[in-house]
Amino acid sequence: MFFGGKGYMVVEDSGFKTFFGDKREPGEAMKMAEPAQDEDMRQSLISWRLGAPGGGRTSSRKSKRLLLSADLIHMANIGYRTGRKLVLESGSTRFMEDGEASRLLTRHPYRAPYVVS
Repeated sequence: MFFGGKGYMVVEDSGFKTFFGDKREPGEAMKMAEPAQDEDMRQSLISWRLGAPGGGRTSSRKSKRLLLSADLIHMANIGYRTGRKLVLESGSTRFMEDGEASRLLTRHPYRAPYVVS
């Protein structure tokens, strides 16, 4: 469960739901298109903990799901910092028509020796 200034979000295995105000008015909700199988999720979490997603223990699909889950946390943080609704470009790692938010997806300048060229 995540709490915010206007309401809260409930995250479940099947998706998420949002509620706003004292009357808990329903907001946006999303269901997973493909419910995760318990064994798939267990293996994904084990691989994530070992720090080796894709290291011979997970499929590419599972690794992409883990990467997306980490990216969503960063995107939510950027939305919080900018204070506005953001729309991610399809198949891209940029926000639509929002250069400020897109710049927050990476850190500049990088600190040596972690420079990305």
